Amino acid sequence: MRTVAVILAVLIATGFAAKFQSALPTAAPGKMLPMNILSEIASRIAADGPLDDIFDLFNSLESQIRNEQVQHDELYAKQQVECSGERSFREKEIADATNAINLAT
Repeated sequence: MRTVAVILAVLIATGFAAKFQSALPTAAPGKMLPMNILSEIASRIAADGPLDDIFDLFNSLESQIRNEQVQHDELYAKQQVECSGERSFREKEIADATNAINLAT
C-alpha cells in the first residue's frame, strides 16, 4: 500500500512539475536565460575550469544582447516610419471629413 501511495505521489509531483515547467519562459534557440547562465557559471566554477571560459561566456552574452538591441532598434525605426505615415494618412482623412461636414452645412 505504501508503494502505491509513493508511486501516486511521484506521478502527481511529476504532473505539477511538468505544468510548472511549461509556465516558465522558454528561450529561443541560442538565447540564454539568466538561470541557465548562472548554472553554467556555477558548474564551470565547481569544475575548477579556467576563468577564461567564464569570461568567454560573459562576452558571448554581451554580444548576444548587443545583437538583440540592434534588431530592436531596427524594428523601432521601421515602426516609427509606419506610424508617421499612418498618422499623416489619418490627419488627411480627418481634414477631408471636416471639409465635407463644412460643405454640407
